[in-house]
Amino acid sequence: LGIFIIMSDGERSCGGAKNSNNLENALEALIGAIYLDGGLKAAKDFIFLFWKNSATHMKVPPQDAKTILQEWAQSKGF
Repeated sequence: LGIFIIMSDGERSCGGAKNSNNLENALEALIGAIYLDGGLKAAKDFIFLFWKNSATHMKVPPQDAKTILQEWAQSKGF
């Protein structure tokens, strides 16, 4: 996906096309564009095409760092 992201030469030369944040943002935009263009079914089909096997092997849903921090803070009474 990184080769398709339009970015400055400086960003690209510093590894911007492989930067996980840039790739995550591009993927989010791509899925959003598929949803806007083709609807929910098209977006779901795209997601399942690439991540169905990964999702079926998960034992628990993934959590982002913010959720983990919030749960920890709440458990400590903050």
